[in-house]
Amino acid sequence: MSPTSDLFRRLPAVDALLGEEPFAPLRERYGRPLLLQAIRSDLDALREAIARGAVEDLDERLRPEACAERVARALAEATRPAYARVLNATGVILHTGLGRAPI
Repeated sequence: MSPTSDLFRRLPAVDALLGEEPFAPLRERYGRPLLLQAIRSDLDALREAIARGAVEDLDERLRPEACAERVARALAEATRPAYARVLNATGVILHTGLGRAPI
């Protein structure tokens, strides 16, 4: 058996991670389907890193708290609004005379 296959076996199941305590607030905030997708994406990224041989400190990365932090960052990024809120004050400047040039 190769060391790489041992690393793949150490990856937790999606359902096992979903039942961990650190994922409870994420499940309440984002819902189960979105959380499942984020956990699967995180595990896929770990699988790719193992396949490339670019895994350092796998024990730390497999801790439920560390997985929950990565998933929380991914969910926050995925659900962040695409547009920033702005205040349109152009009418105030134009209609009050503050923006007019002296003649």
